[in-house]
Amino acid sequence: MTDWSSLQAPSLAEMEDLARTAFERLPDAFRALCRDLVIRVDDFPDDETLRELIGASPDGAAAVRAQLTELGEVCQSVVLARRFANDATRAAVHVRRRAVVRALRLAGHAPWPSSRDMDDAPPPALTQMVLHSA
Repeated sequence: MTDWSSLQAPSLAEMEDLARTAFERLPDAFRALCRDLVIRVDDFPDDETLRELIGASPDGAAAVRAQLTELGEVCQSVVLARRFANDATRAAVHVRRRAVVRALRLAGHAPWPSSRDMDDAPPPALTQMVLHSA
């Protein structure tokens, strides 16, 4: 199994470099069709992009606000799921450390459970938008 604990997600600049590299590898004919393409990786859309999204949406600001609220709720669900998984892991480790479980080898050869560690905080801009739209 791969040990992911020492790895980090790429920075925004690194993701932008990856996107540029991938775009440069596309066939010339395809890149010619995309000559006005701007590659920019942001953590969250700036106000201008957000206004464009709202204008492009058939329902306007209400639809975008609803989607952002739903995204905020999904972010909260991720937080709760991670907490649930880590609580279950702690409970399993606690049970496996009991003398009777070890003596009777009730865990068999199963690996010890491990906790989930991730950055599950929603982007600050999303949190601010959802709070201000409510």
